[in-house]
Amino acid sequence: MSEENKPDSQFVFTDGVVVVDITMLKDLTDGDLPSMKSIVDVFLAQTPGYLKEIQAHYEAKNWDALYKSAHLVKSSLSIIKTDNMFEMAVQIESEAKSGNPSDSIGTLIASLQEKFNRAQVLLLEKFQ
Repeated sequence: MSEENKPDSQFVFTDGVVVVDITMLKDLTDGDLPSMKSIVDVFLAQTPGYLKEIQAHYEAKNWDALYKSAHLVKSSLSIIKTDNMFEMAVQIESEAKSGNPSDSIGTLIASLQEKFNRAQVLLLEKFQ
């Protein structure tokens, strides 16, 4: 990997289990820390609600609402990257849209929540 394409360790951090990459956020804000913090604050404020909705819609087997909630959370996960959470949200969205999700969707939702919980701690440490 060339030096130019190497991730900046200041913007990629881990707790040893989950890796958070805010390089895209840095690029979108031209590295302006107050702007980055503002976006992270919104992410941390909104994402728990989206994840609760996802869980509730899954439990209710409301696939259309689950699809919409997964779509909403996916947008945030494209800017603040945490392991494969974006891909997980895409899979949840796709399975819910089909109206006949696989049996593993519950495990996927639980894993999404667990990864967010770990990422939340890292982001709070970095920006608070």
